[in-house]
Amino acid sequence: MECTTAAQRTLFDAYAGTTTASREAMIAERNTAEALDALAGQSVPAVRADGIEHGHFMLEDEHCRAVGASVETAQPDMPPFWRAGPAVRFSAAQTQLAPSPDNGQQTAAVLRDLGHDDGFIAKLDELGVTRPVGNGLPT
Repeated sequence: MECTTAAQRTLFDAYAGTTTASREAMIAERNTAEALDALAGQSVPAVRADGIEHGHFMLEDEHCRAVGASVETAQPDMPPFWRAGPAVRFSAAQTQLAPSPDNGQQTAAVLRDLGHDDGFIAKLDELGVTRPVGNGLPT
């Protein structure tokens, strides 16, 4: 493995020749703030993750928001909220984040894709089989 920047090369070389026991000793010599400072000094992204509820961290952390791991979203009939951003981004294609469909909004299209005709779909709706019943979320 070849590291291309001097800072990363130094960090890689320091790590590559160590054993688990020696790495544990290096970690034990620093408190969390010191470890984060040392990593930041070597341009290694790191964040304190203990004691943080995962959902809160992913959706509300300043860094997660700044790098697009979470994105503010507009959904019809709801106040703005934060959700997970795209897991993968491509340089030649813009990732589209659209509002979630309403309950039942795509049912007829899915049933058509499965080969059912409009008469059958209407009958299911008439019988209440495909009629959305809500999601239980406050409105």
